Amino acid sequence: MKHIRLENAGRRGWFVGSFPEAATQTDLAEVCYVVEPAGQPAPHYHTKCVETVLIVKGTVIIQGKEYKDGDIVIFEPGEVNDSYYVTETIMVGVKTPAGGNDKVYV
Repeated sequence: MKHIRLENAGRRGWFVGSFPEAATQTDLAEVCYVVEPAGQPAPHYHTKCVETVLIVKGTVIIQGKEYKDGDIVIFEPGEVNDSYYVTETIMVGVKTPAGGNDKVYV
């Protein structure tokens, strides 16, 4: 068994994936736990990865639709993630496959 604090496991909460800081190394997926402040980060899409987001707590508007606690949103490659965080939002994000390095800002 090993123990790692989230803040030491990778940038912005990414703790599973194919990068040196990951607590678990794998080429299959990347997983993060993140707390996003209210507001809107730069919209983006992925060219290769499927991005799956579980909203643990908070309210998010994505492509004009509101999502809340317990909602899962899946972005296929090319679909724009234009999340607007109405409140501080806690999420678990998964990208498959790992190591895509395929984020495109719009």
